[in-house]
Amino acid sequence: MKRLSYLDRHPLLTMYLTPLIDVLLVLIIFLVLSTSFAKFNYLDIVPPAAAEKRDQISGPPQKLVELGADGSILVDKQPASLEDLKTIPLPDDTVTLAVDRKCRFNDFARVFDVLSYRNPKINLVYNLE
Repeated sequence: MKRLSYLDRHPLLTMYLTPLIDVLLVLIIFLVLSTSFAKFNYLDIVPPAAAEKRDQISGPPQKLVELGADGSILVDKQPASLEDLKTIPLPDDTVTLAVDRKCRFNDFARVFDVLSYRNPKINLVYNLE
């Protein structure tokens, strides 16, 4: 008498891979079709140097606000504080903010916040030194 294997004696325990592969392929196709491959857009900004920008400025006189590496503020080459910047008369058209490259971001954010609240048109330049 021929000896039957375990799987021959219990046919319900055998596993067929074809339906499993079909289901996996359907899931993969569904995931690929439902996924959106959106390209994220960003704006690449390369600001000009402060010296070059000052040479290109023409037209009506503008207010020049400079922010040093140590957080010092100069308005038209005159020292000023953040509170002074809130009260100094600014032109209606444009204010130029020249920022030292080694300036702390916190100082820049405070000055930029005051200027943008008072005048939304700001030319932002930085010093290369």
